[in-house]
Amino acid sequence: MVSAVSYNCNNALIIEDVNYAQHVESVVAPNEEGIVSDQRNNIRFSVLPLLNEEFGADSAQSVEFVRILRNADGFYFITANGFKNVYVFEPKRGELKLKKSIQISESGLEHPALNWRAPYIQIIAYNTESPLYITEKGVIKNQESKS
Repeated sequence: MVSAVSYNCNNALIIEDVNYAQHVESVVAPNEEGIVSDQRNNIRFSVLPLLNEEFGADSAQSVEFVRILRNADGFYFITANGFKNVYVFEPKRGELKLKKSIQISESGLEHPALNWRAPYIQIIAYNTESPLYITEKGVIKNQESKS
């Protein structure tokens, strides 16, 4: 299938129907400064704001790995072991802007994993009863919502 192409009023070429989905999650370790760098998917950012959000600014808590997955609309889903939330970010010029914080576990996720299950992101963890399906808007409540 050929993607749609159009021109706006400035005669700029626009390619439509772009799918940004990253089908396999990235699992990356922060360096000493808290920077995660996913070379396969060309993204680099500091995890420190997420650690502050999850554990408090005064906490010395760290994470061994950060899990990142991008959906078809280009939103980044980010979480880590011990996080209560999955953070959804919208890419902007030189920054990631928080779109939504989705609470998954009140006690913190145990060994979470993010999977692409079009058109949703599936999150599984040792301490969740069953897989959850999420979008940039939040948790999909039931199986019927996924059909």
